[in-house]
Amino acid sequence: MEISHFAPVCIPTLCRYEHFKRCVESLSHCTHAEKTDLFIALDMPMKDSHKEGYMKICQFISLIKGFKNVFIVKRDVNYGAVKNSYDIILTVFRNYDRLIFSEDDNEFSPNFLEFVNKGLDRYEGNADVYAICGYHFPYSIKNYENNIYSSNATSAWGIGYWRGKYISVSTQVFNFSYINSILASWNLATKLYYKNYSIINDFISQKTKNILCEDCLVTGFLLFNNKYCIFPTISKVRNWGQDGSGEHSGNMGGKEIIYTNQQIDEEYNFTYDDILIKENEKVHTMIKRTYHRPFIVRLIILIRFIFYMFFKWDILKWYFYAKMKR
Repeated sequence: MEISHFAPVCIPTLCRYEHFKRCVESLSHCTHAEKTDLFIALDMPMKDSHKEGYMKICQFISLIKGFKNVFIVKRDVNYGAVKNSYDIILTVFRNYDRLIFSEDDNEFSPNFLEFVNKGLDRYEGNADVYAICGYHFPYSIKNYENNIYSSNATSAWGIGYWRGKYISVSTQVFNFSYINSILASWNLATKLYYKNYSIINDFISQKTKNILCEDCLVTGFLLFNNKYCIFPTISKVRNWGQDGSGEHSGNMGGKEIIYTNQQIDEEYNFTYDDILIKENEKVHTMIKRTYHRPFIVRLIILIRFIFYMFFKWDILKWYFYAKMKR
């Protein structure tokens, strides 16, 4: 299967020099990197602690090689992680009908670009497919023979979008009005709770903390509308960001090894298997295992959900305020 279009890659960054360097260098070693435009959105530091890493990235970006073109968007004020990411996506979409997005803490398989580009060609006309995800959760799918699967989940750890589908969905869900519409409806909120209790828990957290998490919002949309993302059964991405260095990722205290030691594909090429676009029970079991929480945590989420839906009061609000004051 020949690739008709090579999607540009967008990477927002700020000061995580080691993460960013690993990310770009692994991407430059991918098949088709020399045919790929790379866009880097470099945010402006807002803290003194950001400046050392920021300056190292400023020096490194002038040395980047291996791509068709490298474009640097250097912010003159601090945008913050969410705005910096969203703005570079919309900027690139002005001139391209597809793109590949990655945060700066990912490491890529040699066939990552081929996997995503072939997927963008293959499923462009399929209205049920929202995006092509390069990441596979760190669990195996037992007795599953294909090299790809479709799922109502999503992951922005290396993801390919089409302009029309992305803008259509993001304008619907990437706002507090969407969260409010779900949490204001007992029927919708309960339906989402039973489909994925972690997602409704995240909806309440976003409302309480006044932040937006695109992965969570899009997953909610996919679940409600029977839309899917395409994933590989062997991950094309390894993530290094669960070390507390990111804006929204906490330090896992050594447990991040499940991500940093995750096996990723070492092949340089990829050929797609044919699958039916639907929720596969074996895949669903694997996803449930990924999001599984201990009983006490599930109980807290249930109590939180009931209190919020009946009284519009978040029982964990005090906890988030205490964390923000530290």
